[in-house]
Amino acid sequence: MVPDLLDIDIQRDEQAPGVARDAVSKFAGVVGPERLGDLRLLTSELVTNAVKYGAAGDLKLHMDVRGDRLRVEITDQGTGFDAQRAADERDREDLDLVGGWGLPIVETLARDWGSYEGSTHVWFEFELPDQRS
Repeated sequence: MVPDLLDIDIQRDEQAPGVARDAVSKFAGVVGPERLGDLRLLTSELVTNAVKYGAAGDLKLHMDVRGDRLRVEITDQGTGFDAQRAADERDREDLDLVGGWGLPIVETLARDWGSYEGSTHVWFEFELPDQRS
């Protein structure tokens, strides 16, 4: 069993997305340099949403390996929402509409993603690069 790679609390404030990006940046060797930008972007998007829409209290950033996938989870103390429905309801034809692109970006770049019903616990996964030499 592979241990957790990262499990930290992040203060809910305007610095939270940057703190999260810095924390996951240390794992370029796990995801590969070609996916590091995606890892940073998706983590930042979910943390930004948690800061903007979640309830009071710290955020939790958790990252682990599950088989051949890297999983990143962001949890806040909010009352919950259906992340998939929120992404699906985004009008992707209206390119002039400001905001609301975070979850569709996660959906596009992640191998899999979602939220746990009744919580503000949102996650995404990347396939890990083949480690064979």
